[in-house]
Formats: sequence, structure tokens, C-alpha cells
Amino acid sequence: MDGADAIASEVRRAGRIVCISTPAGPRSKFYDLCQAAQGGSLTTSSSFRQLSTWEVDPGVTEQQQEQWRADLGEALFDQEYGAQFMDAGGSFLDLSEVEFVDTPAAVEDGELAGGV
Repeated sequence: MDGADAIASEVRRAGRIVCISTPAGPRSKFYDLCQAAQGGSLTTSSSFRQLSTWEVDPGVTEQQQEQWRADLGEALFDQEYGAQFMDAGGSFLDLSEVEFVDTPAAVEDGELAGGV
């Protein structure tokens, strides 16, 4: 029995589990769990709630939402604050602005360097 099976067994026996996460697109374990709970195939007592940040925290103003939208762009805002599973997903970096090289290069003032 792996860790997930052990957790599922314990939840069936004695309790419940609450999963809260930022949707990361339709290719994630969290998405699979949400779909199973929403469809009723997880357990007979499972339930599913998908709430935006402002639904969870009514103190979030429209001005805050507009600032977040301006900072992140529409798709990433919808994912991070609107609790939407976005098919394309957001990306921290715009890869069109990244220069890929085969060999290390000297870093000049004002440049950022990283490696994998």
C-alpha cells in the first residue's frame, strides 16, 4: 500500500480530507481529484467547491482584483485568484524572451543568468 492508498483508507474509515490548491491546469493530480469529487465517483460523501479568492475572502476589493489582473495578465489571474483550471497554464517566464545557449556566456551588468 502506498501513501495515497493509506490516506484514502484512513479517510474512508474515520474522517475526511480537504484539498485546497491553486488549479495548475487539467493535467494534475489535484484536477483529477476535483473531477472525481465533482462527478461523485470519489466517494458517496465527497463534495466539490470551487471558489475564487474573493468568494473565500469577501474583503478582497475589485481594485485589488484589477491590480492583480494587471500584474499577472488575464490567464494567470484566472488561475491564481479565480480558481480556474487553465488549459495552457501560466508561466513565470515568457520563453520568447529567453536566449538559449550551448555554452556559458559572461554576464553583463543588468543581465540575469540561470541554468538547469
